[in-house]
Amino acid sequence: MMLNTYLSFQRFALLFQWLIAPFFELLALFVGPIKNRKAFELSKKIITYKDRGISASHCFHVSSEGELEQAMPLITHFLEQDLYIELVYTSPSVDRKCTELSKRYERLNILPLPLMTIYRRNFSSWVTAKSFFMCRYDFFSELMLYGARSDVRFTLLSASLKGKKLSGLNRIFYRALYNCFDYIIAASEIELKNFNELRLKSKVHLRTFEMRLLQISKRISNSKTTIESSRDISNFFSQLQAKDVQSNFIIGSAWPVDLDILRSSSLQEKILSGELTLVIAPHSLSSSAIAEILSTIEKLAPTLNSQVIDENTTLESGYVYINKTPGVLLESYCYFGHVLVGGGHGRSIHSVLEPFLCGARIYCGPKIFRSTEFDFIKEISPSEVIVVEDLSKITSSISEYNREYETAKRRKVVAQYEEGFQQLMDLFRC
Repeated sequence: MMLNTYLSFQRFALLFQWLIAPFFELLALFVGPIKNRKAFELSKKIITYKDRGISASHCFHVSSEGELEQAMPLITHFLEQDLYIELVYTSPSVDRKCTELSKRYERLNILPLPLMTIYRRNFSSWVTAKSFFMCRYDFFSELMLYGARSDVRFTLLSASLKGKKLSGLNRIFYRALYNCFDYIIAASEIELKNFNELRLKSKVHLRTFEMRLLQISKRISNSKTTIESSRDISNFFSQLQAKDVQSNFIIGSAWPVDLDILRSSSLQEKILSGELTLVIAPHSLSSSAIAEILSTIEKLAPTLNSQVIDENTTLESGYVYINKTPGVLLESYCYFGHVLVGGGHGRSIHSVLEPFLCGARIYCGPKIFRSTEFDFIKEISPSEVIVVEDLSKITSSISEYNREYETAKRRKVVAQYEEGFQQLMDLFRC
């Protein structure tokens, strides 16, 4: 009954979307963001598999780059089996990666989700697959209605109930929503427990699997090659590798507020003496963001020098280094024993799983409520992810750890997931 009511609500929402579409067509003439979205959708030439007389085996929807990373192990696995795959994405931020992927695999067809061009094209007229995967969220009406069809196998990847209030009407709504799925792959054991407590229908099969783990592991295995092929940083990281890894500290995805660690006089002393090497990898790589990072360092630690890493950079004591090379943060974590992950004193922490699998001890701010990766690490190595409320006092938390033991433990987790991935694939065979 609840499921039927939920689907009726989604049908009404979809009808309403069609009714107000002309209004948005009008707004697109004047409102910048709407105009840009419409132009983005129309710029993509769409040739459906239906047009070519092909039926895809699986269709994936991802919101943005983070969700694409979650789904990538499945997508590439199916493509390497020579299956036809459809990929729908919401955000223009992931367009480049989706386009590159479609050029690499001729059996992959991609579509930006039609939000402003629903009259010209829509999801249900484009998709052919009878196995449909969604990732985490973005439960758009058209997607939910297609997935809930009786002839479609509907799977939710990296599912999480973190931050959701599960009482009263909210509980009823979320039960109806998640009852639409045939398979729910929870992001962690904690999330699996949360879904079990939601008491979904017996037809909903629950599993747990951290979807990004194998993708991260694959990149780590190629980290040395990636760093060495990056001209601006290869020389610097070669020098860094010669040091004791536990004397190397990086702030990954750093925001200006994360530089409050420089308020610690003892940290500054360690940098001045060469006991500690500090590298900052800013979240934003724009020239204005880099300038703000440099000015913040000068303001908080006038006794220290700062330098943006280039091919001529020499490792010296008393310097704070800034790495602005894009696309290598994950790989660079392998060179550091200690990692402060940014975002935890702002909206939410960035990925902690990446430095964890690289063998580092991790520090972060208190904004962890959205991170299933934090929960995952806490289950495996609770002492190796440390929440720091006051960054100016972080040095009291920095200490040596048994890196060899931790690295071996984490490699064992990867091996278990490689085996578990094969079992997961058995669920989705066509």
